[in-house]
Amino acid sequence: MHYSLNGTTLDKEIKMPPCNAKDPYAIPSDYQPYFKVKDEVKSMAVQVTYTDGTKSAVREYKRQ
Repeated sequence: MHYSLNGTTLDKEIKMPPCNAKDPYAIPSDYQPYFKVKDEVKSMAVQVTYTDGTKSAVREYKRQ
């Protein structure tokens, strides 16, 4: 997954852990999928790359 804060440049990446086919919704205990952002962050843009190489549309989420 690529993302950016306060814009749509997609200049950051979150590496996802390998999928456990026996428990595909499980999050490994040594993986932290959450992070905090500073108050000046007003939006986040995200694009997901799927296992077949296709990419989602870029979505921008504004802080409320």
